[in-house]
Amino acid sequence: METFFPGLRVICINDRFPVQVLEWASNLPRQGQIYTIQSIQWGKCLYTRRPTLGFFLHELPNPPHFGFGFRADRFAPLLEKLDEACQAKALELIAPSPPLPSPMLVPGFAGSNCGIS
Repeated sequence: METFFPGLRVICINDRFPVQVLEWASNLPRQGQIYTIQSIQWGKCLYTRRPTLGFFLHELPNPPHFGFGFRADRFAPLLEKLDEACQAKALELIAPSPPLPSPMLVPGFAGSNCGIS
């Protein structure tokens, strides 16, 4: 499991909400957007009623009477995503390049006794 803490910047990896949520909520996280964890709380998922970790985000403040956070599994630590991008770029840079064509030998130069030393 990932390590999350207040102040950590995260990226939304799942913005598919049930229709019921879309009917009454408009300020929702969007996939690919970066957010900062304001606080973390355990709660119950509205649909499964199972315990789940919820995030309250600085960029998406809740009204005072609204006590619902966003499920932690909708986010990934931003550093992890940057590391993946860096690793992909590094692999791209060290990937074997196509072989160079063999040098052409010009008669009278390479390996010949042309009098040039």
